[in-house]
Amino acid sequence: MNAELVIVGGGVRTMHPARPLAKAVAVQGGRIVALGSEQLVRRFIGRRTEILDLRQRCLLPGFCDAHLHLSWYGTALRTVPLAGVGSLAEAQRLLARRVQATPKGQWVRGDGYDANLWGEYPGRSALDQVAPEHPVYFIAKDRHAAWLNTRGLELAGIAAHTPDPAGGRVVRDARGEPTGVLLENAAELAAKAVGPPPVQELVGELGEAIGHLHAAGITAIGAIELPEGFSALQELKRRGGLLLRVWCTLPSQQLEAALALGVQSGLGDETLRLGAVKIYADGSLGSQTAHMLADFESLPGNQGVEVTSPQALQELVVRASQGGLACAIHAIGDRANRQVLDILAETRPLWAPQGLRMRIEHAQLLSPQDVPRLAQLGVIASMQPIHVLGDMDLAERYWGERARYAYAFRSLLDAGTTLAFGSDCPVEDFSPLRGLLAAVTRQRPQGRPWYPQERITVPEVLQAYTLGAAYATLAEQERGTITEGKLADLVVLSRDPVEVPPGELESLTVDYTLVGGQLVYQRER
Repeated sequence: MNAELVIVGGGVRTMHPARPLAKAVAVQGGRIVALGSEQLVRRFIGRRTEILDLRQRCLLPGFCDAHLHLSWYGTALRTVPLAGVGSLAEAQRLLARRVQATPKGQWVRGDGYDANLWGEYPGRSALDQVAPEHPVYFIAKDRHAAWLNTRGLELAGIAAHTPDPAGGRVVRDARGEPTGVLLENAAELAAKAVGPPPVQELVGELGEAIGHLHAAGITAIGAIELPEGFSALQELKRRGGLLLRVWCTLPSQQLEAALALGVQSGLGDETLRLGAVKIYADGSLGSQTAHMLADFESLPGNQGVEVTSPQALQELVVRASQGGLACAIHAIGDRANRQVLDILAETRPLWAPQGLRMRIEHAQLLSPQDVPRLAQLGVIASMQPIHVLGDMDLAERYWGERARYAYAFRSLLDAGTTLAFGSDCPVEDFSPLRGLLAAVTRQRPQGRPWYPQERITVPEVLQAYTLGAAYATLAEQERGTITEGKLADLVVLSRDPVEVPPGELESLTVDYTLVGGQLVYQRER
């Protein structure tokens, strides 16, 4: 049999424990048909075989980002870009520019603001000064807060008499008037008023976003989606444009509808698959709404927000498990993580016999006694190492000594936990190579290592971005290693990351990305 594609001339790091290294790969029909020495694989070369010469570079399984908000990222590419903006004044300048190009009365959306960088918390008046005639809706970097102007609040129906919704908070001034900042579930009041983008518009945004992911070597994702995002993914797939493997969550608000249809985890195919029910236990560190066992440092009385009560969360897990649906549960604070683990322990007789794969999304801060419990219960830790670089200062400020067990990669691995790495994009950069650097070094350039005892090795990080993430997205039989019969979802790096000194990891580049043996990205030279 002749192959469509043969890859030779470098090293192959398969990520398969029994056969970690090879020299060449043959691909036919989108799958790997041969793996081994160049002499062996060259037998598959025919007249029409395409040959990719690695030129001493390194071939790896394509990266899987186990936790990424694809629709949010696609939409964010076309909104006011607030990520990394260092001052309120700069945010106002960017808003003013967008207002000039937007018809009066239309919503102006922005994405990625981080008030922790500004030294002042924003209010509606700062937006009113620039956009008195446009409703403005800005989403925070951590996506757990929204910031509106007066016109936006009016259209959302939010006023002094508006009660705080369950699991949310309308921030108010001393007179009881809304400041324009909405936390957790309160932000949904504004999101409903803004409404989702049309599906056809979202399809285009998804296509643009996927191209950026390919450039980072990402061939699969765990997509945290809303219904409109799932609809757009299906439409993109129908058009033949979904050149990405997508495991997709559904929001807990849609659980009963899914159960009524008999939908179960795993529905779909190798391109688009339904994975789990997404449930929020608490908020975030950036908005100081993570649910804590004790007060945030310097914020007496603030132990965060219980977005979903333990009773309601347990009911969701029970209902989902009875219907054959796994759960992906967002938990940031140490109290939230403990409550989730308690609930998963109590409900384990329902979900474990079915082989449902329960995930804790982020598992950001754990109490030491809770660290071994994930492995004991068989719960996946879906974590984002890039958060270490972005959040270490906030963790020190608000968690103090408790931050010793923040992003506890080494402790969790040593306890036997399955790690699945992602980025939480657009909250953080989706680059797996930046995530690799963060998990291996736990330090910024010219900075000191932050709790270096929680660093892990390059092979361990690669495992979490390949086989670990594939397992977390129900696909370890299809991808995650370079093995005969598996999908030819591959990435070529400029060097073998295992052989690169830690100080040189930042120089690694993604040179090629292939999905099903099809070249979807090539770095310009």
